[in-house]
Amino acid sequence: MSHRDHEPIQVDVDSRVDQGFSTDDMDVTEEEAEQLRKEREERLDPENRPTNAIVDNTNRDFDATTGEFGVPADQVENGPVIGADRPKGVEVDD
Repeated sequence: MSHRDHEPIQVDVDSRVDQGFSTDDMDVTEEEAEQLRKEREERLDPENRPTNAIVDNTNRDFDATTGEFGVPADQVENGPVIGADRPKGVEVDD
């Protein structure tokens, strides 16, 4: 029997999303649930974010080819221009 003989799996994504998820759905102890809450708070704490981290993706466009969000022009930090400190008249062969 080849893989083509099987029926595709049908998943009702909307109903799965509507069901949501919580630690109540898991067989965890109260201590484990508290540990999960603490870890989540630590991950989401602004003090633990990398410098210049962009957290809100609302106004950013997702580029499916690169798999990344584009950075809005007003948030782009340009680094130093390569060769900006080179004396006038000095050229480099690449």
